[in-house]
Amino acid sequence: MKYHIKDGKPGFNYTCDQGVDRFASLSKYHLNLQDRDVLSDLFILYCEGKRSKTVVSWLKRMNNTLYVALEYLCIDHLPTDTTGWRELVKTAYSVPLVSNTNKSLSTRVDEWNKNLKPFLVFLQDRDVIPPHIIIPKMKKTGE
Repeated sequence: MKYHIKDGKPGFNYTCDQGVDRFASLSKYHLNLQDRDVLSDLFILYCEGKRSKTVVSWLKRMNNTLYVALEYLCIDHLPTDTTGWRELVKTAYSVPLVSNTNKSLSTRVDEWNKNLKPFLVFLQDRDVIPPHIIIPKMKKTGE
């Protein structure tokens, strides 16, 4: 997997499970980030060992959650302090809750718990996000 800009769209070149070279696009907002190479490298590291189909669907979920939060906050680089990370995590957490997609709320909760939360914990484990920032599990109705 390698970061690349194709026809003005950021994304990753990768070889699918059938051995065919493909391109998975990221949100165009990725181009607004000053440290997009850092985030791209973290995506690549996080996706190591995952099947290509898993990576592609995970990137789509990042486009619909993480990048929506980055754009909402008008962030042009990853936060460097506790306040910035707290605000980004809080906003990213709220995106699935207020999203106007056709997905059920339980599906959106699962997407947070199985996709974005693990990636944020991955960033925390690598000291990108400060250790005292709480990355909550999203509970389903009745939990």
